[in-house]
Amino acid sequence: MFATLGATTALAGFTLVFLGVVITRYEETIPGASVRVRSRFVGPAGGLLGAFMLGLATVGMSFAWLVARGGHGFYVVVVVLFAVQIVSTALASGYVTRGVLRKT
Repeated sequence: MFATLGATTALAGFTLVFLGVVITRYEETIPGASVRVRSRFVGPAGGLLGAFMLGLATVGMSFAWLVARGGHGFYVVVVVLFAVQIVSTALASGYVTRGVLRKT
């Protein structure tokens, strides 16, 4: 379970860094730019924020599993949340990459 806690924390950190890159890109956009140009970053940032929050929930459940000294129920929840976290991070990252690279 320590491995799952570490992997979950690392993935949440990766997602937070990626969110920071998107926010920086948004802030670097010329203030006078059209709403359409600036709004390209709002949706992807929301997706990454959701993936990060899911990561925090998974870290919390992993920690609760350790504090409770195990239990099959906690283990199943943590493994399922971790799988969902991996998928949501991959989807959010793909969405952001597609949105940022898309020509307007």
